Amino acid sequence: MSKWKILVSILAGSGLLVGILFLTPVLGGGNTPVEAADNGEFTLCAGQYYDVGSGTITDDEDSLNFHIDINAECSLGCIKVAIGDDVNDVYVISEEPDSIPVNSQGNPVIGHFPYSYPTDCNPSLLPLTGSIDFEIPFDPGDYDSPIIILLHAEDVRCGVYFGPETAWACGIADCGSCALFPGATHWVYYVEYGFN
Repeated sequence: MSKWKILVSILAGSGLLVGILFLTPVLGGGNTPVEAADNGEFTLCAGQYYDVGSGTITDDEDSLNFHIDINAECSLGCIKVAIGDDVNDVYVISEEPDSIPVNSQGNPVIGHFPYSYPTDCNPSLLPLTGSIDFEIPFDPGDYDSPIIILLHAEDVRCGVYFGPETAWACGIADCGSCALFPGATHWVYYVEYGFN
């Protein structure tokens, strides 16, 4: 369910009070963003406010393991993932890559995220439905804990009334209160993950 701010204006005129109700979407991930937890749980948020699935991240000595439960009426297109030490561990795509790719405006460049599921976004394996599991290579020695994970799903559809949309993983349950990725001019959510 989308988040709406209700503004009520009372107009006084001729001794008559008239109430006008304005419904306006709350932009920017809610008024008070909540910092992401680092326990590996996340919500998959489409169109900023719609919960289309949930998941967990775990790690072992050489990989990050992702499990996603997609809501029953929903499907996802390709999933892309990028990781970095923190929200400031970014590189402009024309420079030498070392973590989260961004453009000159500070927006993550999904097409340059190094990991995808299915591999190479193979269209014969799409759309994704139900529960999915995948892993990406990960060397804990290359990062400080906690890390930042950007997980993006494209072509999100739910029934006949929703989609196509895009979705980001958010480290809390309420899509309307997710913290936005700093520096981005578009809505981008992230997960903070404390690895073992």
